[in-house]
Amino acid sequence: MSRLLLVGAVAVLVVTMFSFAWAAINLNSSKSNIYRELPGTTLVSASTPLITTVDPQLVFTTPATGDFVLTQFCASPTINGIRLAAPGLGGLGGIAHTTTTILCYTFQPGLIMPKSAPITCTTTEFGGVNGFCMIAGLLRP
Repeated sequence: MSRLLLVGAVAVLVVTMFSFAWAAINLNSSKSNIYRELPGTTLVSASTPLITTVDPQLVFTTPATGDFVLTQFCASPTINGIRLAAPGLGGLGGIAHTTTTILCYTFQPGLIMPKSAPITCTTTEFGGVNGFCMIAGLLRP
């Protein structure tokens, strides 16, 4: 009986070793979409200072040709938040609004922005803080 138990334990050990080896090979040889190369794509980031005004501040204008995919928006903390928008004809309007606890948004897989669209950030009249607004994305001509 003890010999059978010993053979069973060795068999389980061998199977476990092979399964770990297979899992390591599978993990190392797989490629996630995060590492995929996008030929001709440029990473873009832009920021603007914000003053205590309700006037929208231009952060970035999308190109007239090609595509801009918005992937992230971050802003400094303010009492009533900061609004990210793409106003105007063919624009998206409001996109995101930060709060005192949510300072960044990540858009996955991303928001395709309209061509020639101004991307703006706006504080509220009660913001009371000089801060910043930042966006990041992918530009493909």
